[in-house]
Amino acid sequence: AIAGIWLTLGFMFAYMVPSIEKHSAWFRLACAGIFFMAVGRLLSSIAFPPAPENSTGAMIAEFVIPPIYVLRPGLVARSHYE
Repeated sequence: AIAGIWLTLGFMFAYMVPSIEKHSAWFRLACAGIFFMAVGRLLSSIAFPPAPENSTGAMIAEFVIPPIYVLRPGLVARSHYE
């Protein structure tokens, strides 16, 4: 099930990124979805014993990378106007 979600997100990003200026709201929504998958992993790891495979690295990446992708363009744009 998770592989299908990641495959779908990959197709979504492949469609959105070439014309990101038109799809910025959808891009942010997809990044929020990835971030909240990390929230789900964290809550699951708190409520249940750890899974046999280690998903800590994926959870950290899901917490860190989407906010960077969403916040960075605004920071770069602001630095060019100053």
